[in-house]
Amino acid sequence: MDVHTLKIPTATSGHATAEGTKTFADITWQNAPKTSPDSWRILDGKTVSKSCFGTLGFHKNKHPESTLTTAFKHGCNLIDCSLSFSNGEDLKALGKALKTTLEEGHIERDQCVILSKVQACELSAFQNQYQTHLQAMGIKQTDYVLVQEPEMLSLQGLSSDEIQSRVLSLFEWLETLTIKGEIQGYGLSSQTFGAPSNMPTHTCLATYAELAREAAQKAWGRKKRSAFKVISAPFNLIETELLTEKSTWEFSKTGDKQTCSTLDLASRMGLSVITQRPLNALHPHFGSVRLIEYKAKQHNEQAEIAPYMSHIQGLAHYGQIKNLLKSQISAEECSQIENALMAANNTKIKPLRAHLNTLVSSLPFHQACISVLSSTPGITSVAHSFTQSTYTKDIANLMESADIHYIHKIFAPTKEAEQQKKHPVDKS
Repeated sequence: MDVHTLKIPTATSGHATAEGTKTFADITWQNAPKTSPDSWRILDGKTVSKSCFGTLGFHKNKHPESTLTTAFKHGCNLIDCSLSFSNGEDLKALGKALKTTLEEGHIERDQCVILSKVQACELSAFQNQYQTHLQAMGIKQTDYVLVQEPEMLSLQGLSSDEIQSRVLSLFEWLETLTIKGEIQGYGLSSQTFGAPSNMPTHTCLATYAELAREAAQKAWGRKKRSAFKVISAPFNLIETELLTEKSTWEFSKTGDKQTCSTLDLASRMGLSVITQRPLNALHPHFGSVRLIEYKAKQHNEQAEIAPYMSHIQGLAHYGQIKNLLKSQISAEECSQIENALMAANNTKIKPLRAHLNTLVSSLPFHQACISVLSSTPGITSVAHSFTQSTYTKDIANLMESADIHYIHKIFAPTKEAEQQKKHPVDKS
């Protein structure tokens, strides 16, 4: 196959390095002595924070430069970004903020690791997306490129074999970029790593790891260890399938295929795992749930808002249509709707909150949720979005918190939680 080469500027100092990221960690400890020794992980030889700076919705942040600067000061040096987030607006906001923080000396380019997600598509369109991604960020090169959501190709009518063939071409091209030193590796981001293996949109890690090995052999012209280094997937205290669902496979000592979880296989392969949506959970029984305990007032639903409540599917949906509602109903009614949704959300998470509070009582509920995820063996870093500057407090608390060493007790479901799965509350 002819591999198209994307002409992008290269610079030896324009990427993250093992020495630079280690220096950043040392500087963080000097300036923030409360930082826990458990705050760092190794990603492909580089020292990265267990808190990842997620950029979904970042263009909404009213203070992007100061938010990114504060995150760096607290030790966060891993950035997750995508051109598909908010039609590229989040990437532009990140590029501007990163340029400012670099120019002001808050961090050096070799001290931060950038993960760039590019939507899975045909090779030429993928290359164009990547070029646009770099231009929007204002950088010469990123560090790792993740092929984003290959499962979405099935919605275009592609068969499983066609999807794998397309991804193979992308992997081979990314291998050539790695050989040239234009990136340091690549990976895969999927919403369905933990989905049951019989689902049409299921993403099987073992299958794509085999494609990466094939791509490396094609790119090098001989057998060679692939540059497949990172995966990204949803993981929270409701969507635990990455850890609990045996949705992929590996070869046993006898050469037979045996099932295992995606996280188990990733750990054995030495892959870094970046998790998404730590506080925004999707559950087939609960619907959309925010893993945050709200200070909701006692709710008595009024007749005026009842018609709207029947059409709003949780807080996340409300956030999407909030501005539209404000143009149709009064501010008081909007406040009543928001309060009702918060109260309903608190009811949905009550069993989980009670279970977690008995084990992690030193942190607020949402921070405890994030700390549990970052402490889970095999998880490299937890990405959470920074649509508001106040969210940097969560980074500070996480980076100062020691890892939790009784994860198995937390993921063991309570009887009350199991009962709620069988008889879920209303999704509204």
